[in-house]
Amino acid sequence: MLAVIISASSSRCRNGKSHLKQHSILAQLIAAWLVPGTGHIMSGRKESGIWLLVAINGLWILGMWMSNFEASSKQFHPWLFWVGTGCGSTLVLSWFDPASHLALQGLATVQEYQDVPRWSDTGSLLVYCGGLLNALACLDLLDARIDPTRRIASTTAEEKTG
Repeated sequence: MLAVIISASSSRCRNGKSHLKQHSILAQLIAAWLVPGTGHIMSGRKESGIWLLVAINGLWILGMWMSNFEASSKQFHPWLFWVGTGCGSTLVLSWFDPASHLALQGLATVQEYQDVPRWSDTGSLLVYCGGLLNALACLDLLDARIDPTRRIASTTAEEKTG
């Protein structure tokens, strides 16, 4: 595909073969999982990669800030935590567990525990939405690698109708 985009007379191409570094799909998926958008950038889809980088990472950072890092804690959100791991940063951050000092000590009850950040639920929701969006972005990256002709066919159909 790159040989079609880059002409044979280009300085980057010899004998009709592209010498651009190709990353494996596994490397792209791991990069996209850890830092959303980087897999798209590595695959050559820079514009969509930058949009994903800004949007999903923006949701994740804002959500972590609003929830006082409680969204990355399995102790505070044992089931929803796994939704947030669609962004690998949530899982990496959970190893350090920055919200562990907020955990209840001893026999304290939930009624006694009033030190919940005001926007904790909203922040957690943003982190989990970012995780789900990143899972979809990773699937999009995988789909583009499995059948790249599907994207070409859809863009040519749009050009004919538009």
